[in-house]
Amino acid sequence: GCKGDGFDVVITVNPNGQVNAIADQTLCNGDSTLAVSFATTNTGDGTTTYNWTNDNTAIGLASSGTGDISSFTATSSAVAPIVGNITVTPVYTYNDVSCTGTAETFSITVNPSPLVNFSENDQVITTGETTTAVDLTSPTTGVTFAWTVSVPTGITGVTTLTGTDNIPAETLINSTTGPLDVVYTAIATGDVGFDCEGLPTDYTVTVNPQAQVNPVDDQVICNDENLVIEFSSIVTGGTTTFSWTNDNTAIGLDATGTGNIDITATNTTDEPLIANIVVTPSFENDGDTNTGDSTTFTITVNPTGQVNAVSNQIVSNGFDTTAITFSTTNVNGTTTFDWTNSITSIGLAASGTGDISAFTGINTGRLGFLANIPKQ
Repeated sequence: GCKGDGFDVVITVNPNGQVNAIADQTLCNGDSTLAVSFATTNTGDGTTTYNWTNDNTAIGLASSGTGDISSFTATSSAVAPIVGNITVTPVYTYNDVSCTGTAETFSITVNPSPLVNFSENDQVITTGETTTAVDLTSPTTGVTFAWTVSVPTGITGVTTLTGTDNIPAETLINSTTGPLDVVYTAIATGDVGFDCEGLPTDYTVTVNPQAQVNPVDDQVICNDENLVIEFSSIVTGGTTTFSWTNDNTAIGLDATGTGNIDITATNTTDEPLIANIVVTPSFENDGDTNTGDSTTFTITVNPTGQVNAVSNQIVSNGFDTTAITFSTTNVNGTTTFDWTNSITSIGLAASGTGDISAFTGINTGRLGFLANIPKQ
């Protein structure tokens, strides 16, 4: 037989992923957990990744993740300890081959602290309204309550700054142009058997400002002109909308509407049309809506300029014309007349304003002239 050249075949066998054991943690509600850094005894050029799951998100940790677990605030709204079991699965990867190892499980136990419950959800009111009184309770027996209130600048009407079992009703005034929060902070104190102190719990009353619309100047436009009116407000922090009414739809505007006004004005009469527009603002924030004082302005639509027909004149050279007085059917306003003349050699200027006085007609040629004088 004849032997060929030999060659090597390399077979690499990756180890299974491995993760070192992780210590359990026990904390009080509101404490920060210790960060968890996963480690392995595997060596070599491969890498180990860690996938984890958590069977109780009520402790304040997501249901799953990858890599180390950063410190987080442990939470519990229960009256007994709650436990989250975290299962970590290691995966070792080398040369694009991944090997999953045995999972490790550790627990995070969150002991309860005295809890504060409020009889009402956070409130949102309009300035000048009265809040609903709020009772403080706890699922933990044998606790006492103490609360304080933080009042921002611009809020008046808070008469009670501290209390125990009840937050009283208050008539609150917001003198600013944006929503303001009055924050009550309550703490429950008592022995729940796990040496855990009560945590500050906030209750918020949002006081919205009164809706407002900035004044609008009276408008005067001509028939067939476009008019755009944009409403505005000094109030911020929510949504202000505007509704309006119009008492004269002949100007080309509907009787009612919302938002800005954008119209082509109309007036088919011989006198100005006047419409009274009433704009009412509404402010909405966090589900609370209020209406502010209205503002009123007028839209005056003037008729199109009009001039009555003028009779033609024929005069001989050297004779005076008849004075021309322009007139109109338009009333309740002032109509002016601008005119032009196509042949100045008849003795009349090329243009002018107002009536045309009598003048001496001129024609030094042998043919008659016809001067066109457009009227406005």
